Amino acid sequence: MFIIDVKDKKIGLLKLDHNDAIIYQRKDDFNMDSSKKHKHTDDWKKLGVIKNYLTSKKKTDDHQFFKKIIKEVAGFDFLLIASHGKGSANEGENLEAYMDKHCKHLSEKIVGHIATHNHRTENELLSEADTFLNFRW
Repeated sequence: MFIIDVKDKKIGLLKLDHNDAIIYQRKDDFNMDSSKKHKHTDDWKKLGVIKNYLTSKKKTDDHQFFKKIIKEVAGFDFLLIASHGKGSANEGENLEAYMDKHCKHLSEKIVGHIATHNHRTENELLSEADTFLNFRW
């Protein structure tokens, strides 16, 4: 896939853990002023946060949380998931498995995963998302 193929497409980033999900959308209308230091937060718009108020480890709680997330990300053409952990502790992988089972058409929009355990700031996360997308396209 080439960058021309994603022009005018909605690209989303979902930062996800057990407590909340933060949704970003990639802007395609930004202008980079070469005289100023570029911030990746200028390239992404934070759309909102979904809180997981259920703190037990029951799968039914995950279903409620995942349903809220799916409702919010359904409009994206491409979705990048940022999460941490391994196996059943990785909420991003759990969400993708849930999507595979319950709404396959949305799981097909996932273009990849990035790990969040090394990120200290929002700008670092968005920078890594941009790097991933630049290599992808």
